[in-house]
Amino acid sequence: MKSFFSFITDFFFSLRPLNLFLIVLTQTLTCVFLLDNSLCISNLFLRLDFNKTTHFNFYFLVLSTLLSAAGGYILNDIFDRKIDLINAPRRGFFTIKHLYFLSFISFFFLGTSLVLSFLISIKIGLAVFFSITLLIFYAYKSKKIGILKPILVSFLTAFSIILVGFDSLVSTVPIIYFFASWAFLLSMNREIIKDLEDWEGDISQNSLTSVVQLGKKRSILLLNFLSILLIFSIISSLFFYKITLFNSTHKLIMILLISIFIFLLNNNTIYQKKYYYKKLSLFCKIMMLIGILGMIVY
Repeated sequence: MKSFFSFITDFFFSLRPLNLFLIVLTQTLTCVFLLDNSLCISNLFLRLDFNKTTHFNFYFLVLSTLLSAAGGYILNDIFDRKIDLINAPRRGFFTIKHLYFLSFISFFFLGTSLVLSFLISIKIGLAVFFSITLLIFYAYKSKKIGILKPILVSFLTAFSIILVGFDSLVSTVPIIYFFASWAFLLSMNREIIKDLEDWEGDISQNSLTSVVQLGKKRSILLLNFLSILLIFSIISSLFFYKITLFNSTHKLIMILLISIFIFLLNNNTIYQKKYYYKKLSLFCKIMMLIGILGMIVY
């Protein structure tokens, strides 16, 4: 009985509940504060009319995104099991006898996600199909594609924002792309930091990750470049929409956090030990959360 509950607990954490929460938060705030479209969350509070399915579109979209992400996480854990036993033992928890069950759950999640997306529209259905295809490719090849690995993850992160704006009015599209670009750059930073954290395990399994491909020094240089590019992107957004006290404050906070990240990144004592990589990864996640919450003031 104890092993069963242990399996359930480990399975739950393998779904990355914090990441799933960030997906829900991101898509909800995008709908509430950035868009005015058929997926807008305001439709959820209208009187229920079973002759109109638009009231359910937002639920379907978020659930579809969550299921595809969860299915992708499970697949990734299946393919990375041996490496996870070194890098993240909690994610390498399952035995061979669990593989069939986990594979079934993963493809059930992915299939359900696809059905829900086509219930919204063909366009969104095709977009989700494209995302799922990338997720499966990523899970199978994530340790063999070098720098393409963080690029794929970051693209899917940004795409989860763009997906909400597929049916948006033309005037609202630019702000969506700004937030998507910020999500892409922040996610790139975090994924490369995670590759730095997992470097030893990846080397032992002859994996080709971004850090193994580029080396530690060039990976740090790339992180600096991406961080500076993120600051310039935030500053350039000032020229594309109305400036207010609140969104200006948000930009200043983000620039300050990114500057702190750059300082920590270039502190020799910080990136010499695996422990500090975890701290930097957490710091990236905090920046992502603050960036997401900034949607409220735009």
